[in-house]
Amino acid sequence: MVTQILFYGSEVWVCESVTVLDKFQIQFCKQILKLKQCTPSCMAYGELGIMPVSLLVKMRVLNYWCKVINFKNSKINNIFVHNCFFSLWKLWYKTAFNWLKFVHDTLNNIGLTYIWNQQCFDSTTIFKTLIKRKLQDQYLQSWNLCNHKLPIEEGWFFGIDRADRIYNLCNINILGDEFHYLL
Repeated sequence: MVTQILFYGSEVWVCESVTVLDKFQIQFCKQILKLKQCTPSCMAYGELGIMPVSLLVKMRVLNYWCKVINFKNSKINNIFVHNCFFSLWKLWYKTAFNWLKFVHDTLNNIGLTYIWNQQCFDSTTIFKTLIKRKLQDQYLQSWNLCNHKLPIEEGWFFGIDRADRIYNLCNINILGDEFHYLL
């Protein structure tokens, strides 16, 4: 119920700022779990099994864009978006059409620039599943807790030059990072 009210019209107003919603959500989550404010946010999200509100809003915006692109040519939304895209996009990219810029930047950040360039796709259900998976994966990959004693991390903490953070239990003399330990 709360998310329905919170997300009302988010497909359009998202350009303003979603960080306020993320801050509200994480403060609420930390309060529920009785965590300190200095606790990493990913720990609270992981414990509750939820994603930040900004990801949900991005999914809603991209799903709405998907609907607009696939409307019949007689719909006013489709006419507006195509006119903006074809005639003014490159000229006004930096100053106007924040909504289109947000869609473009989000698709670009998750590696789907080709969809923006084509302005079409075969299946809306595949598109929706793809963006959901990409956004979730990208968020989960940002969870680098650095809670280990690898030379790459300890060296950073003690100010050792990156090239000198070598794993010294073998004779290979390569960087002591996660990749070396997995090999």
